[in-house]
Amino acid sequence: MQAPDDIRFLFDRALQLRDGGNIIEAERLLQQLVDSRAADAFFAHAAVQLGHLRQKLGRHADALETYERAMRAAPRDELASLSLFHALLDATNHAAAMAEAKRLLLLRESLGYRELLVESPRPLAAFPTELTALPAVTATRGACRELRAAFPAARAACRKLIAALPAELKACRGLLAEHAARQLREPPFSEGHTVRIHDHAPKIFRPADLATIAKDHRRTAPEIAVLYSDDATAEIPSDLLSYGTV
Repeated sequence: MQAPDDIRFLFDRALQLRDGGNIIEAERLLQQLVDSRAADAFFAHAAVQLGHLRQKLGRHADALETYERAMRAAPRDELASLSLFHALLDATNHAAAMAEAKRLLLLRESLGYRELLVESPRPLAAFPTELTALPAVTATRGACRELRAAFPAARAACRKLIAALPAELKACRGLLAEHAARQLREPPFSEGHTVRIHDHAPKIFRPADLATIAKDHRRTAPEIAVLYSDDATAEIPSDLLSYGTV
């Protein structure tokens, strides 16, 4: 069995190769990690990254199978679910895509699905046309940026899905409403809660956007660490965050 440090090294090396354009070698290393199942904590993430590479190589059926493996290994993982969702949309399997969204929403809140299924037709922050590094917001190569690269037609495909399956969409939105109501019964600014940035917030904090609370905070915390769906982060004054419009 590989040591955790060796697994981390292989994973980081695979991403370096990917970012350097050596997709074939990156795929080989990620496949090695997935096949070894040396560390379950890494398996789902390695499988998602492997699926993204296969998507870029045009091997859509292989990518779909890889996302399904990731989802089965980590049923509550949002990135695995969103990757599978978009792969199913790419395959025009709308019913299965919506079923996957509902499956995750039965388990947990999801900022990604909230933006895709509730915020439309507003611009989807999960698939921005451009990411701008601002002084107080650090943009990273995050989950949704990778989704955007792997699924360039995601906006149009999701809007077609919303129009095609109104009953299923209503069920998913109902689950999201239940999660929003549950958040109001829990301590404010708990990790994983979805909040909205106030309209009057400074532009640097992305007014009206949704974000996830990145870690637990006490009610009196002056600033709250949040994570946007494009993996940008910010420390925002608590009085600029709202639960009421989620």
